[in-house]
Amino acid sequence: MASVTREPISNLHERLVLKLDSQDYMPAFEKDIKDFSKKANIHGFRKGMVPVGMVKKMYGQEFFGEAVLKSVDKELQKFIQEEKISLLGNPLTSEGSTMPELNFREPAAYEFAFEVGLYPEVKVTIPEHTKLTRYKVQPKQEEIENQIDRIQTELGKLNSVESVTGPENIIKFSLTQTDAEGNATEKGFTVNKSFFVKVFTPDFQQKLQGAGKDAEFNGIMKDIVDPEKSPEIYDNMELNPADEAVIHSPVKFKAAEISVSEKHALDEDLFKLAYPGKEIKTEEEFRKAVEADIQKQWDQLAENNLDHSLQHVLMDMPLDLPEDFLKRLFKDENKNVPPEQAEEQFPRFVNSIRTNLITSQIIKDQSLKVEPKEIEEEIKKELQQYFGSADLESEEYAWLDGYIKRMMSEKEQVENRYEKIMSGKILNWLKTQVTIEEKTIGQDEFVEIVKQHNHHH
Repeated sequence: MASVTREPISNLHERLVLKLDSQDYMPAFEKDIKDFSKKANIHGFRKGMVPVGMVKKMYGQEFFGEAVLKSVDKELQKFIQEEKISLLGNPLTSEGSTMPELNFREPAAYEFAFEVGLYPEVKVTIPEHTKLTRYKVQPKQEEIENQIDRIQTELGKLNSVESVTGPENIIKFSLTQTDAEGNATEKGFTVNKSFFVKVFTPDFQQKLQGAGKDAEFNGIMKDIVDPEKSPEIYDNMELNPADEAVIHSPVKFKAAEISVSEKHALDEDLFKLAYPGKEIKTEEEFRKAVEADIQKQWDQLAENNLDHSLQHVLMDMPLDLPEDFLKRLFKDENKNVPPEQAEEQFPRFVNSIRTNLITSQIIKDQSLKVEPKEIEEEIKKELQQYFGSADLESEEYAWLDGYIKRMMSEKEQVENRYEKIMSGKILNWLKTQVTIEEKTIGQDEFVEIVKQHNHHH
């Protein structure tokens, strides 16, 4: 009869030793051989009439090994359930142990040793008097003027040219995240936009000089658009300028079209084109609308900065983890990663586990849920950003109902929105547990704070 013993190794790290007798696996082995003989198709015998002894001689070792391993899994899982052991990750073969030699001709007692990590006790504790700052960034007048100039140019008359001649050219392009060899990554970002050449870094502007349609460039994201000087451009591309993984990522830039624009006059026709859903009659009202849009972008960047600070509040919560076991687990799951990369990646692996454990506990403690209707609304919100001020409830966009239903039937699409919405709910709850001070700040000062914060972490 199977038996399992527990032996402590280190903090939240144990060895489970499983002993099997032949009676634990032989009945299953004999049954599998007999069942297979009834349907085996072997030359010289009618189908289903192959003698059991012949099947055992030909396939006995294969069926024997499978029966033993199935019994190991069954007995191990049975023990874990009966003892109510909560595991962190899957059991691993114990370090230094060897697989016993299995011989179907000589059934014997076998011993298997495993290492397991135990699920820690998770208590969500936020230090009293934790204070964070939500910044209110004041846009520069220069940025407002530049945006007005951009709108005039983008809504003016466009004339195609063969190549880039200066910073006032408009270039339509695609920007694709790649690996170090320049190959597009499976789940990387892709951006399709049209920008003035002048929004790019001076070095990249120089590279673009003389470039024509289909010209391609490989580079690093931050060397194409400066995240410190042009965070609003990242926001326009729906990328986070504070995300180190984004700004240091290799990318491929491909030009699609180059043009120059004759600026549109600052008149009511321009106001309607820029803000079709608003009744803007004067230049003053137009400037206020532009300023409000820019303010909204900075407000979002400031909220992202606050959320980033909240993430660190999560990471600083005390949590006991089986570090020794996690090192083995990481090594087992990343066998092909070079040692120097593994050493660099392991802290991120541990932080990911820490975050998942804490957020899962918050979800449980606060009974947080995401309803299907919320996911549908999130998809609609994304579509609204894509279609701008268009009325998505109008008959013209009735086809979107079918599109949303298709999205709701795709597991990956639903899971991505679920994670986004749930992450927002967790952060919103955290905001109720800390003191948030409001502070008005200049644009340059805010950029420097974000820069210092990112360098610090």
